[in-house]
Amino acid sequence: MSTSKQPDPRKRTATAAAPAPDGFETPTQAARPGAKQRIPVLDLQKIGEIHVDTGRPELAINFLSDFMKLLQARMSRILAALTAEDPQASVKATLRLKNTANMAGAPEIEGHCINILARLAARDFELSRASAAALKRCVDRMTSASPILLDQVKIHLASNPPTPQGS
Repeated sequence: MSTSKQPDPRKRTATAAAPAPDGFETPTQAARPGAKQRIPVLDLQKIGEIHVDTGRPELAINFLSDFMKLLQARMSRILAALTAEDPQASVKATLRLKNTANMAGAPEIEGHCINILARLAARDFELSRASAAALKRCVDRMTSASPILLDQVKIHLASNPPTPQGS
């Protein structure tokens, strides 16, 4: 009898490759030379909601594609605001990425943004910048995996026509 943890089949996600059994690697594993990086995950239900709302899969794909294309620019705004220790600009830039990450189904990016916002609320720019470094690594992984993730989302949307909520 195997005691390995099985993924929840009810949770639909897209990843750039097969994850470790628990879905993530520990920081120690990721720091080792030659260690695999954590895999970005998308919550397909969020993109599915856009598909349902619009009735057109290409609009959902375009939204996700635009989100991924803008990741580095949004990240640069966060880093610049944190470096300048500008609380308003830092919060504004972080909220923009957090909100779009939520809509795009990028929970790891959203979680890092929430972490930065909590540190900004405490006016701790040093810890905010440290949290932003972790966010930057996540954004870099998502950006480099974006072609694969977009392909997986296209396949998912094509094989799962929208069903309006409440039907």
